[in-house]
Amino acid sequence: MKKVLLLIALSFSAFVMFSQTITKQEVDEFTGAKIIETDWEKLVYSMKWTAYCRIRIVNEAHYFEVRLMYNSVYSIPEDASIIFKLKDESTYKMKNRDYALSSKGGGAAGKLAGSEMQGTVCSYLNSEDFNFSDLLKSLPTKVRIYFRDSYIENEIKEKDAKTIQSMIELTKDL
Repeated sequence: MKKVLLLIALSFSAFVMFSQTITKQEVDEFTGAKIIETDWEKLVYSMKWTAYCRIRIVNEAHYFEVRLMYNSVYSIPEDASIIFKLKDESTYKMKNRDYALSSKGGGAAGKLAGSEMQGTVCSYLNSEDFNFSDLLKSLPTKVRIYFRDSYIENEIKEKDAKTIQSMIELTKDL
């Protein structure tokens, strides 16, 4: 009996640890805009750069937000791309909504993580696939983010790719 209870408890804790949640769901009292946001989740963690992502919905617009920390000053122009390479060898492209210039701690996740690095938070969208559901067709395996005059890219771990798909699944019909 103790083993069964332990197994149930472990299963539940794993579900809680890896499940996606909506962290904000409200109507702005000044503008009347409906705002929905998911948790920030890891996209890439490497020695040179780190990125977290979430889905943010404002009224009917779905944004794929990326919190990026990098080891030098950079800018991301309006309409700069983020491209995902998918497991089926296809690509998925989104465009940045607004110009972003990095600042010290600008993309930091929490009080300590990345607070000394240059960072930004960018909102990407895809005008042809407004809720990113095409990313559910094949697992993202690699990501490339374009700066003003260069780009960075990295592999995406399978666990993180599945988390991204869970986030999209959670919000695709909202």
